[in-house]
Amino acid sequence: MRFNTKLLIGAVVFLLLVFVSFKVVLKSTNQEYPAKWQNTVVNPVARTPAADPSKSEKTETASGLSSEASQARGYHGGETFEDWLVQYLANSARPNEMLALMLMRIPDSSEEVARLRELINQTSEKALALCLLAQSSVEDAPVITSQELEMLKSLAPDNAVVDDILAEHAYRSGDFSQALEHFQNAGNAPSNNAYQAKYIEMIGDVYLDRYGYLTGDEFTDILGVSAAQTVPGLRFVHQVCYANALDAAWHSACAKRADVLFRQGETLVERAVGAGLALDFDDTNAARYSEQIQRDQLEFMELSEALNEKITVSGGMINRELWQEYIALYEQERQLAALRFLVKRL
Repeated sequence: MRFNTKLLIGAVVFLLLVFVSFKVVLKSTNQEYPAKWQNTVVNPVARTPAADPSKSEKTETASGLSSEASQARGYHGGETFEDWLVQYLANSARPNEMLALMLMRIPDSSEEVARLRELINQTSEKALALCLLAQSSVEDAPVITSQELEMLKSLAPDNAVVDDILAEHAYRSGDFSQALEHFQNAGNAPSNNAYQAKYIEMIGDVYLDRYGYLTGDEFTDILGVSAAQTVPGLRFVHQVCYANALDAAWHSACAKRADVLFRQGETLVERAVGAGLALDFDDTNAARYSEQIQRDQLEFMELSEALNEKITVSGGMINRELWQEYIALYEQERQLAALRFLVKRL
């Protein structure tokens, strides 16, 4: 019986990322912030050097596919899923597919930024495109304008991730009171949408539009590609909270932001960061959140093993109807619930 090692390896790598994201906020020795932060922090608190909790290290999750079935779906020789995807998206004239390609690598040149601005007017995913623009820079200088930030806020008025983006841009420009106000809004927001499900959907739709279904291997590879995407604002949340931990207003705002991250975060990574922050900023919920994250990690691994078995035994094809239900659950009830659903349905 064929054993899908990619799925289990991917699950282990993902859980390691969750573990690092959770543990990174627990240490307490010395930390030096990047130079552009050194003159803008208030009441800095010593911390250990931290891995960036917003993204995973780039790992090769897509193995070479050379079977007849794989070649029939567009792969040739030792080409990886990501190789094929980049080539396909680079030749696409569809705005959403062009945006998906840009999401794989944050724009850092004037030409790429200009193209992204064109796509904002063309794509149906304007909020996602504006979030990408907010992360983009040219020669380390942010490129998004105040008018574009206002547009993003109008498109997603209740999204904590958008408030994080507004807070970061105000903070880096030296407007600390405005940054705190945006950050407090994030701590009171009813949703925390980093558009991870939307990104996964955009990549999966490439295959569904061409072939009508996804194989189990392709589903695994899609998750691998999406795991390398930066989560907007997450690194800023971590940095600004520990830089201002002795300030009462910031401390309170960070406790509330940790709560929203844990309860509303799309992925286990975001929820783990929230649980980790709670250990230092929210004594009321810290122990409960920590225990829940550990249970969720265990369930994630068990579900990954169950999904691997179903893919191995049945072939695990995912049609458009099943895919749309999976994405809808990912957006509404988050990553773990969506994986639970998929295991049940396959």
